[in-house]
Amino acid sequence: MLWNTMLKAYARAADHEGALAQFQEMRRNGIRLNSKTSGKLMSSAAKTGLMEEAEEWLDVMQGALRLEQPNQVEIHIMMDGCAKAARPESAVLWFQRLNELGYNP
Repeated sequence: MLWNTMLKAYARAADHEGALAQFQEMRRNGIRLNSKTSGKLMSSAAKTGLMEEAEEWLDVMQGALRLEQPNQVEIHIMMDGCAKAARPESAVLWFQRLNELGYNP
């Protein structure tokens, strides 16, 4: 639990490199990846505009949980990341996906 709290701190600070270093430390200590872990890594990547990496972590999270579609929070994280990366066209695509999945914006 505390490991993910540390990742959350890095994500809030938009310090993706710090989050990755913390994740590597988790791995060295035998801590398993869970949805919160990958979610925080997705968030830290998105907050720094690293959208391809954020999408990779979203894929990891969905695979770990065997989910077919992202949830509303995950889509909002991706939309926010697109805004930070100055990629409005990608944000529009995520918004459309939000609507297609039946979530209310």
